[in-house]
Amino acid sequence: MREIIGYNICREYMPSPRAVYANIYIEDELIGLYVQVEQIDEKFLNSHFTKSGSNLYKASDDGATLLYRGDGQEDYESEYELKTNEKENDWSEFINLIDVLNNTPDDLFTSTISDILNIDNVISHLAFNMVLSNFDSYTGSGRNFYFYNDKDSGQFNIIPWDLNETFGVYTNNWNVVNTDIVELQNDVNRPLVSRIMQNDSLRAIFMDRVFDMVEGA
Repeated sequence: MREIIGYNICREYMPSPRAVYANIYIEDELIGLYVQVEQIDEKFLNSHFTKSGSNLYKASDDGATLLYRGDGQEDYESEYELKTNEKENDWSEFINLIDVLNNTPDDLFTSTISDILNIDNVISHLAFNMVLSNFDSYTGSGRNFYFYNDKDSGQFNIIPWDLNETFGVYTNNWNVVNTDIVELQNDVNRPLVSRIMQNDSLRAIFMDRVFDMVEGA
């Protein structure tokens, strides 16, 4: 139930996979009731973005921080996997996003990052993680998210994945009942969180999104 409910809420705020219950049979024998989740693939991208065919990155199973580690592709290949356009293998725009996220001065951050990152999408994702205690995610473990470079808008979008441990099942060694939603214990290694929370206007949008989710779905 956690995964179904999680995706149902996610889809109200950001591009997210569809998820349904499915009775699985082998020949005529009912094996059981399972959850079937839509894959993040070309069909998914075509249904959510005007132009598909752009670069799609997935966080590695060991987690990804979005910390800037230099301008070389090899500096990031252990944390991310390019899922589309592998032949071209051009990571330059993704590395530029990470550079801007980490190294833009505070007074220029909002205007600069907004050109290449869908801020509303990201804030919705971070608010969802906190409201539903979804910590097997960028917010916690650093796993289970995709970034898609939407060429139509020129912005990267974050896409959630693997929500079976929402509602605090994956604790990340935190108190999932009383974790501070603004000052996370790992925010020094989560620039996507820390830069937003340190910015008064973006933090206010984040808080509004949290309240909207709490009072709504």
